[in-house]
Amino acid sequence: MKRFRLFTLVCLLAAVSGCSNNCVCNPAPAELSVDPEPLTLAEVEALSLQQVKKNSNVPQVPMGVSHEAWNDLRSTLKPQDRFYRASSASEHVAFGGYLVMRGECMVTFWKQWVT
Repeated sequence: MKRFRLFTLVCLLAAVSGCSNNCVCNPAPAELSVDPEPLTLAEVEALSLQQVKKNSNVPQVPMGVSHEAWNDLRSTLKPQDRFYRASSASEHVAFGGYLVMRGECMVTFWKQWVT
């Protein structure tokens, strides 16, 4: 049940488009495996383009079929925001993507894949 709640929490946080000045600071969930090296927006988009190039049926733009939602997220970012690769796995579901962090606060989780 705990794993399902985490997945639900991540899905809800993924719907958040960004923090206002009055937002509550959400630390990154401890259950996620997070790469310690931050990535810039340009690096994340370059990695995404490498992935979409593997499938000619996917639009050849950052985040492929999710490009419009990606642009919506981009519009909420601040220069100090950093991306961290993150994933989680259980016996029922595995997912991964990028944590968007503003200092020690999680702005959102961009879910890139689910199995």
